[in-house]
Amino acid sequence: MFHVEHGKVYYVAMAATNQLLTLEQFHEQFDGKKPYYEFRRGAAIQKSMPTRLHSLLQRLLVELLEKAGYEAGQEIELRVNDEWHPVPDVIAHGAIEDPYPTKPVDVVVEILSPSDKATDLLEKCTDYQELGIRAIFVLDPLQKTGWRWTAGSLVMIADLQLPNGSNLPLLTVWQEMDARNKR
Repeated sequence: MFHVEHGKVYYVAMAATNQLLTLEQFHEQFDGKKPYYEFRRGAAIQKSMPTRLHSLLQRLLVELLEKAGYEAGQEIELRVNDEWHPVPDVIAHGAIEDPYPTKPVDVVVEILSPSDKATDLLEKCTDYQELGIRAIFVLDPLQKTGWRWTAGSLVMIADLQLPNGSNLPLLTVWQEMDARNKR
């Protein structure tokens, strides 16, 4: 039996006892099922529902990151740590492991959705840093703003400065997003 509390799903062994999910229980109950969930320290955490603009920005970022010399993908589960299996909106690395990355990737991009909570986002960024992700970005397609996670905080940026030395100006990203959105 499962219990939902503050958007997290816990396994309930007895009527009033919340237990953490095992990784195996998580995969049995949530793998490939919608809405999508991430495994985080024994809880199944529902991902925000992406909008059309969110999806459009994901595709665009994958293309731009590939042009910048990375292999990139969207919604790929990271299995770097047994306590947390995040599913970032976009990842990029020299070569992405198949079927899931088990080592830190170079770049993670989270795209804000209207239902995202700031506390959840900050926890995610902290955890990405602890996993060893080199560049952690957060983009807001509605406000057309971006941040980089640096030294434990989000810093507003004008460009995605990538670990391989490439630079993607956000103005270019927003202009291309708008052009594609009008089609």
